[in-house]
Amino acid sequence: MATGASGGSVKIQVDDADVRKGLNASVEGSRVAMRQAFNDAGALLQNAMRSRLERDRKVDTGGLRDSIRAIVADRRGRQFLEVGPDEAHATQGAVIEMGRRAGAPMPPAGALLPWMERHGIAAELEFVVRRNISERGTQPFPFAAPALDENAAPLDALWAGVLDVIEHAWAKG
Repeated sequence: MATGASGGSVKIQVDDADVRKGLNASVEGSRVAMRQAFNDAGALLQNAMRSRLERDRKVDTGGLRDSIRAIVADRRGRQFLEVGPDEAHATQGAVIEMGRRAGAPMPPAGALLPWMERHGIAAELEFVVRRNISERGTQPFPFAAPALDENAAPLDALWAGVLDVIEHAWAKG
């Protein structure tokens, strides 16, 4: 890029070849940097979600906590990061994260029996427990959203690092 000022005007000139070289160098560097940032962000959020469940004693068998995974995917030139419970625990995770509204249908018959047994509640009381949950609902316990909020600064630093890689690659291009 060439710049100059004379006679009360400013002239900026950019050579397309320089732009192409800079773009090509920054694209390849950004792919690698973005993938690493997604991997690091995924690990950070996965640990934060699991820790929050542990810290606030929302772990019964550990199935939900242990099912939280960070998945980085690349489709059609776009990278994605998803952090959360696996498919088998998705409903459980949603109910814990958002709670269950009062007046919602009762949980399915049999769904609470393993939990009731672990907590010393007689199986004969299953209907009463299911009805109580339906009538009163359950309190939400957000674990995903706070993990994102509590880690805003480290996540911002990861994305800033990606931008640094792009700027550096552009300058070398």
